[in-house]
Amino acid sequence: KGRRNVTFLYCIILPRQETAISVGHSSKLLSVDMDIMVLNATSQESCMEMLMSRREEINQQLASHSRSSVQSSPRHPLLSLHSVLGGSVSAPPLNRALVLDGLTIEHILSHKAMRATLLEIAKHCRSVLCCRVTPLQKAEVVRLVKEDLGVMTLAVGDGANDVSMIQTANVGVGVAGREGNQAVIASDFSMARFRFLERLLLVHGHWCYSRLANMMLYIFYKNVVSLSRVLEGVIVRKEM
Repeated sequence: KGRRNVTFLYCIILPRQETAISVGHSSKLLSVDMDIMVLNATSQESCMEMLMSRREEINQQLASHSRSSVQSSPRHPLLSLHSVLGGSVSAPPLNRALVLDGLTIEHILSHKAMRATLLEIAKHCRSVLCCRVTPLQKAEVVRLVKEDLGVMTLAVGDGANDVSMIQTANVGVGVAGREGNQAVIASDFSMARFRFLERLLLVHGHWCYSRLANMMLYIFYKNVVSLSRVLEGVIVRKEM
């Protein structure tokens, strides 16, 4: 259900790549007809080659989709021009997933150009799965998305190894479980089950947004009233 409400979904899970892909299928992050791109680089050079190859492949798919959309549009000259300018050409479906291991992430995070290339690829993917990552790498991936894309990030964790990721994200959610309460203590919100995340976002998140908006209006109103009283007192003193 979360795929209908977010554009990009980054999931940091599990120590083995095969297990991460299996859990991705069972949790509906991955589907059978999805193009799964697996990046396992042993060196920085091979990592750069893989990223460039994947980016070129995605660019070719986008260009092919744009040409097919223009060709299937109505033959009216004004409508065709509108399609060429981007008015009615629909975006291609995000039916891709990216799977990375810890060593590949280490190479990417150490090079600025590869960081930008990774984000460019991830923007055209529905899911990004990272496996065999350290707690520091989890936090760095969240920071990369938050700072370079300028978006709001939410991190969910249930153990002590998720604390740095939870604290780096804009909103941290801790799940109380068998791995202790470290994630719950470090989080902004805590819950007993992961399935409560939907209600937390769509119900309580909406209520929190509404309450904060009303509070900000009240603060502006209070400041305006206080300022008017101060100005009234100054004017009275000058007249006296």
